[in-house]
Amino acid sequence: MSVSSPYTLIPARPYESHASLSARIEAVPSLTSGRTQASRCYAEHWLAFPARPSVTSDRTLWPDLPVTHWWSTVADRLGPRELKRRLWHMTPGLLPFVLWVLPHVDPLTPGWLLYLSMNCITLAIAGCYFGRTFSRPGERNCLCSSIGYSMLVMFAVLLFPGQLEIGMAVFAIIAFGDGSATLGGLLLKGPTLPWNREKTWAGSLCFLLGGIPMAALYYWGESRPGVSWAVALLCAGTAAVVSAFAESVSSRINDNIRVGVSALVMLVVMNHFLLGWS
Repeated sequence: MSVSSPYTLIPARPYESHASLSARIEAVPSLTSGRTQASRCYAEHWLAFPARPSVTSDRTLWPDLPVTHWWSTVADRLGPRELKRRLWHMTPGLLPFVLWVLPHVDPLTPGWLLYLSMNCITLAIAGCYFGRTFSRPGERNCLCSSIGYSMLVMFAVLLFPGQLEIGMAVFAIIAFGDGSATLGGLLLKGPTLPWNREKTWAGSLCFLLGGIPMAALYYWGESRPGVSWAVALLCAGTAAVVSAFAESVSSRINDNIRVGVSALVMLVVMNHFLLGWS
């Protein structure tokens, strides 16, 4: 809205500061005619509207909660590419929860094996296709990461169709263990490992904190017949500790492959040692 007169044109800005309002009101010429005096009063009434914070500049989209500060800190420290990479790495690890609500037998039927294999292949293709959006500097593509991630899970499921808990625990260790190690290392930093100065103690600790609970949960939830929490924690914990060491070692082999192979071998050994083969 604007107030016009034969002498000036003053746009109405209800939310601007009082200092600029006073200067703008003084710009309206003091005239004696009734019409112009009415226009001046009209302008003073609307332009002197009490100033309020700008809706678009001061009002935030999200409420001021601790979780929003935490998320902002994580996003700032990681950067958009690494944040997207972590989401791509860890989110697929939630897929095994779907198996808990879908009835399936043990050992898995060929139809179930085909279904899980197609999911792993789709995940690998999606990772390769979208990898350019979250690749790191100097990284040509995410082929090794995607294949090492998905194909190892598929290999574990196909190799042990009667022990689906092994494949799901491998899935959890790669997704949440390896994913948490990178996340913790970048966010917390701290002292480096004596055998690899590019890795930190914080990253290895986060590997264990993220990998052990989720791997034990998946192992316990998919075991047929059921096992105790102690057995699940012992199997998953041993595999996660060995995998955390494999992740921390300096090597040209992709860390997803190192972590997945280490987790698979140790889970097979611990499963045979504690439970035998049914």
